[in-house]
Amino acid sequence: MPGAANGGPGLSTLLTMGATTAGCVAAGTGLGIYGDHVLNSSPACTLAGLGVGVVMAVGAVYAQIRKFF
Repeated sequence: MPGAANGGPGLSTLLTMGATTAGCVAAGTGLGIYGDHVLNSSPACTLAGLGVGVVMAVGAVYAQIRKFF
């Protein structure tokens, strides 16, 4: 099932996008928390990591959904 009836993304594509988004945000936040622990700069690295994770997630999801535009 490559796509929905209207040519949009199917369930597996949507689940992949959700998992990718969660993974990117979690990885960015986790690295930020680790950076805060090492640099003792709470919450600067956590917020920066969260921002980087969100930007990575947007880019990854855009790359996955671009073929449906």
